[in-house]
Amino acid sequence: MTQPAPDNVFVKARDGFLASLSEPERSAFKDCSSPEELIAEVNRLIVKGPQNSQFGSLLNRLSDFSDNLGCYFKAVDIFVQSNPETAAVVWGAIRLVLQLASNFGSFFNKLVEVLKQLGQKIPKYQEILQCSPKDVSVTFQQSLTGFYVDLLEFLTAVARVFRRKNGELKRAMFVAIDVTFRPFDAQYGGFLDKIKNHCRVLEEEQTFLQTKVLVQTREDQMKEIEKQEQRQRAYERFQQDMDIRLENAHNQEELYRIKKNAKEWLNPPRQQHINAALDATRNVRVNGTGDWILNDRYFTSWVSKEHVVASGKFQNTLWVRGNPGAGKTVLASWVLQSLQGSQGDGCNSTLTVPYFFSYMYAETRDPRTAWSLTLSYILSQCYGNPDVLDAFSFAVRSSASTYALISELVELFRMIAYRLPRIILLFDGLDEIIDPEDFASTVDSILHERKTKAILFSRPNIAILQRNTSGLLRVIDLTAQNVDADIQLFLKAKLDRFEEGELPDSYTIPWIVSHLAKGANGMILWARLMMDFLAQLDDTDSRAETIMSVTQHEDLVSMYLRMLQLIARKSSVERNTAKRVFLYLSYSNRHLSARELWDIVLCWEKPSASPGTRTDDSPTTGELDRFHSSVLVRCASLVERRANGYAFIHQSVLEFFWAGLEQQGNLRFPLDPAVMQFLDPPAIRHNQIVIDCLTYLTRRLPGKPLSGDARVTIEPQAITRCLPFADYAAIQWPIHLKLGAQDLASTDVSVALAQSCQNLCECLSMFTSNKLAVMTWVELEYTFSDNIDHLDSIRDWCARVESLTRSLPSGLRDIPVTLQSFYMNIKQLDSEWGPGRLRDKANMVWGDVTVFFDSPFLQKTTAVEIYSMKPASPRNQELATDPLVVVSRKSSQDNGLNAVLSIWPSKGFEDAWIKSKDPTFTDNDLIGWVARFEKHDTQQDPPEKVLSADITLEAGDIHKHLDVYLVRLRQMSTKYSSFKFSYTSSLAFPTAIAGRLDMFLVLEKTYMIDDTTIGDPHIRSTQLPEVDARALGVQRTSSSTLSLGLAMTYSYQISDDGRYVLRKHLKCLPTLGIQEPITFALSAFGSIRNRNSFDLLAQYGSQQSIEQISHCSFHPVFPLILFYSGGLGVMTTIRLWGFGSSSSWQGGGDQGAESSSGQPKTSVVVSTLLPGRFKTRLTALYFSACGKSAVAQESKDSRPEVHSVDTYPAYLQAIQDAAKDNMSLWENTTSQSISNWKGAHLQLSAHSMEVRRPWSDGQTISRLTFTGGSRNSLRAVRTDGEMEVTQDILSFPNSWETIDGSIDASVEQSKPRQDHLDITVNQPSKNWYMAGQKTTHTQPLFARKHVGAVLVPEATEVKSGIKRPLEEISGPLFGDIFSLEEPSKQPRLLGPGESTEEGLMEGTTSSIWDDSIWDDSFWKDGTSIWEDPFWDDPFWGDGVGGDNAGL
Repeated sequence: MTQPAPDNVFVKARDGFLASLSEPERSAFKDCSSPEELIAEVNRLIVKGPQNSQFGSLLNRLSDFSDNLGCYFKAVDIFVQSNPETAAVVWGAIRLVLQLASNFGSFFNKLVEVLKQLGQKIPKYQEILQCSPKDVSVTFQQSLTGFYVDLLEFLTAVARVFRRKNGELKRAMFVAIDVTFRPFDAQYGGFLDKIKNHCRVLEEEQTFLQTKVLVQTREDQMKEIEKQEQRQRAYERFQQDMDIRLENAHNQEELYRIKKNAKEWLNPPRQQHINAALDATRNVRVNGTGDWILNDRYFTSWVSKEHVVASGKFQNTLWVRGNPGAGKTVLASWVLQSLQGSQGDGCNSTLTVPYFFSYMYAETRDPRTAWSLTLSYILSQCYGNPDVLDAFSFAVRSSASTYALISELVELFRMIAYRLPRIILLFDGLDEIIDPEDFASTVDSILHERKTKAILFSRPNIAILQRNTSGLLRVIDLTAQNVDADIQLFLKAKLDRFEEGELPDSYTIPWIVSHLAKGANGMILWARLMMDFLAQLDDTDSRAETIMSVTQHEDLVSMYLRMLQLIARKSSVERNTAKRVFLYLSYSNRHLSARELWDIVLCWEKPSASPGTRTDDSPTTGELDRFHSSVLVRCASLVERRANGYAFIHQSVLEFFWAGLEQQGNLRFPLDPAVMQFLDPPAIRHNQIVIDCLTYLTRRLPGKPLSGDARVTIEPQAITRCLPFADYAAIQWPIHLKLGAQDLASTDVSVALAQSCQNLCECLSMFTSNKLAVMTWVELEYTFSDNIDHLDSIRDWCARVESLTRSLPSGLRDIPVTLQSFYMNIKQLDSEWGPGRLRDKANMVWGDVTVFFDSPFLQKTTAVEIYSMKPASPRNQELATDPLVVVSRKSSQDNGLNAVLSIWPSKGFEDAWIKSKDPTFTDNDLIGWVARFEKHDTQQDPPEKVLSADITLEAGDIHKHLDVYLVRLRQMSTKYSSFKFSYTSSLAFPTAIAGRLDMFLVLEKTYMIDDTTIGDPHIRSTQLPEVDARALGVQRTSSSTLSLGLAMTYSYQISDDGRYVLRKHLKCLPTLGIQEPITFALSAFGSIRNRNSFDLLAQYGSQQSIEQISHCSFHPVFPLILFYSGGLGVMTTIRLWGFGSSSSWQGGGDQGAESSSGQPKTSVVVSTLLPGRFKTRLTALYFSACGKSAVAQESKDSRPEVHSVDTYPAYLQAIQDAAKDNMSLWENTTSQSISNWKGAHLQLSAHSMEVRRPWSDGQTISRLTFTGGSRNSLRAVRTDGEMEVTQDILSFPNSWETIDGSIDASVEQSKPRQDHLDITVNQPSKNWYMAGQKTTHTQPLFARKHVGAVLVPEATEVKSGIKRPLEEISGPLFGDIFSLEEPSKQPRLLGPGESTEEGLMEGTTSSIWDDSIWDDSFWKDGTSIWEDPFWDDPFWGDGVGGDNAGL
């Protein structure tokens, strides 16, 4: 049967009692909130009635009853958790009954006596209050609710004694008879029986709990003993191992290593402000003060305690508690000094280990900080104790974490306490910790059954300590009586320092001391501030007036207001300094150093040059000293110097500023209006910090690259060296923005608040519209922060203040919308450019970022111009809206041409292809497909399209191809952290473009283009010969009956001169989800005498072979192909295949180093190079530009290897065949000879670098490659034996997923603009095109980039991976790539410190980003790399901000 809810039982009992009352009584009935209120009511009844002569006796008897009943309701709150009104109803009922009894004179005494007897019979619930609710039984909980019902029934019965059935009061005579002749036991025997039953239940429950506690304690003890034994055994094993190691090793070196590892594992905070609370107490104490505690009986007994009892909480702990300002911290410092002075020498003596908490900063109120610092202190003090070192070493080795967890630190402390029993822990400010209850409990657990002691200083609000004051915990209270003598000593010492005549002659020093001591009310902090206040007054009369204004028992708030009134009378400059210091000490999100505070208090509007161009430190030592003096004077002693910054003299000062004007109601005089300026509500204060930060970012910082050079990354230390507040301003303003919005809800609407919100919105509007300031902020953001999660605070602010902005001027009402757009824009920027880009090189925001990222908040650079070569739509409604295939290629001739081939299927095909992963097509869907061929001339400025031709593909060819090469491949998805497999239709659609751009391939047809004629180009198509499928072991089948379960496809590769076509035969197993197929055979076609047709020259490989072919590369002239061969069970090697000049075939692969077929007119030879040389897979394999060497690169090595091939039979045979056929070997080639390196003689194509075309100068190897996590940077790499130099040429967004290993790119000097680089990115054909997704084509594209905007080179030692300084790089990376007639004026990429337009040609050393060019020539002659001439506008003045710059 379901038990009724406790609240339902209480409500039902309450309703029953109220129903028993008459209507007048029910109307007069009201709840009574507490027993104190009941006693006060009884007091009133007694005084007004005839019982006033027995006042004390009656109240004592009633107090006993209320105390016992109060314990019952505490038990109800703990174990039943009923509605708080439950107790109020009973207290109200008792009050009503007493009111009724008061009308009958002497009978009131009888009722009070009855209640006293009842109170004696109530179960002693106070004996069970310490138990947990989860420990008590359901029977006991039911007894608690039952007692409530019985109690109200009893009160109902008592009420009936004084009232007739009709509700009228009985006459006094009848009441007297009823009470006199019907004894209490006779009238309420049933109720008394119920009380006895409740007492019995309580006794049984206590017995049950005691048994349960004993059992649990026994179990805990056994577990703890087992854990201790396990730790002891592990420690003993470890200690034995350590002893052996110490014997075999150099002792000092091993000890140093242990200490070093322990320190790293402890990882204590190293900021100077960590110990600021302790440092602040130095030189504060006056001699003689605090001595009383050393003689206090609790202190002396705690110090001398040696034995430990088996049980009992906090038996080794002394708690010193006092109200704010009582001098706890100074007293703690004195106790620490006294204990350390008496602990003796040696690590085996008493060791006092202190930590002073402070609520000011997250680190100083974190328990982990306390444990890590105290353990570090023990480690430093007991460096020579082997037991201690063993414990630290054991803890480090047992931990699975790089840095110790707080639980591991506590466990280590237990081990230390066991081995160093004479440790005294001293903690001050326990009430300022994140969780003081847990920390105090942890301290007790460390001290349990050990001789280690602890002394704790805090306010009296630590509940766990309060609950144990009646036990073994020793307590010293800093009452006014205790500290009054200290206060008088302090006042006397300070007053004696005044010169003669500075104090009023009418008052003696003893009288002033006595008078002020009464006002101090036990707060030594009040006395300290009063002395500082008197010292700052101008004359004796003012001091006399202040002394006389002091009243008895003042509070700290009154003193703080006196200080603010003093500041308010100072000059505006002094007031503003104090106001800004108070602002940042009260509301900053982290500790601010003195340098940071100087920067934001005095210089937040002063323009600065770029940090990278400054050589000075700011502030200077002199400026910092002057600032220190002004802060202490202008803040009227409320602020003091701590470590490397400042802090309020006491936690209560911080709380005073947090409370603000809420304190006014507690004062005995109204606030001075001049004081109110210092006590703005939190919302206004946070708004002001946001305004300051944005003003700093806009006016203080220059709107240009922080290093002064957009190509150079600046280190954070270089920024904070001269702009200390830049870190805080960049990171924290969004957080303060959110905090201000949160506080708006609890802030009363006022004129000041409305003005603050308007100022904030104006500032936000100014900032978001200043593009250069935003870019500077973005660079700062990524320089100082690893992520931008804190920017979510901007979104939160927009959501909170939308309704508030309706009251703003019309021009500011859209600020939430603007800022929301700003937030989304920056988040998108982070998505596309953050990881691996801006987070590594924040200065990139001034470079390639804005070329690809279009933002209304960022200034777009024109140092880079992007021209898309995406194919144009044929404008046929019957065709697809997007091409299925896009391939492109740069001309192998130096003519600046680039070709793009795109395949446009029908609209019906596209609809089916995109909508489904397993599409079906009709015959009509395969009709009308178009191949569009376009040419772009990139040597024009700007580049322009010079050719566009459309070819309609045969539907039969499409149908035939899809029947064989449309397959279903298995795909694996890891979305939602689970692996799922699905099959997707995939289509191979081979295409290729010849190097001269006069021919292209689609499926099995070649298309020759003659664009030399006037009008439309003439296009001639030719069918490629069929391959010998039998020799290759390939059988053409439909996609539904794949040969041997394999999916077959093919791809093309055309030589640069267009004379040879390589068909690569590929296979994959669809069920394994292999999307990149394996090349197993090659077929070579050639058109030697004319290009009207192609012949099958040779074939290599077989489907049955386990050999895998990759990295095929044509020789620049000869019919030679270089490829990498490997596979399961196959030795990895490089093969050189001479495929001849007439139809023949070489099957399989050779078993030896050489093989040839005797069948063809020209023999076919396969040579094997470097068998077994490569242990890891190759990432690149190419012919050198001269064709006499092979360049190979392994994945494990960043340096490619160059190997000569001109001595192998395949190469020699190719030369002989060329001579027989009278081939022109080197026609129309432009190259330069380069000396030998590792036996290689290379030739380098002039003016250009290409991906997969490395080159060597005999000493180094240079190559162009895509790099980065998403292969999103085009990078030039130069490698010699010891050094690798890299230089990023152009970067792409992370969202460009199509930038992969198949992409081709080239970099060359721009012909239209000699000071620019031309960069071409092309897209080769893909192996598979997947159904069910829309293909995004970001390539091909062409970029023209100013050489002065290319990032500077970076050098890395190959062996060590250590970065080398830029000045150690011997010149620019591209210095020798371009070969012009006048080398002295050769355009090149710039090295560090080089630039300017003149320097580009003459090699001068001034920087293209220095202030002279940035502010003048580079911006005014029409060559600015920015879209808008910001620097010509008077808004910017001299380039670093003017009067109108920013806000």
